[in-house]
Amino acid sequence: MSCNVPVMVVLGNPPYSVSSSNKSKWITGLLETYKKDLNRPVAKASWSH
Repeated sequence: MSCNVPVMVVLGNPPYSVSSSNKSKWITGLLETYKKDLNRPVAKASWSH
């Protein structure tokens, strides 16, 4: 098994709170992109059994 597989990691605390004061168009657009696939089922990895 190879350990040289790229892995994307996203760190942060998005301002998703309704009471957030950070509601510019820019951040709202980023959040819509972030939330777009949150309810999509995750595909089973080919290496899992």
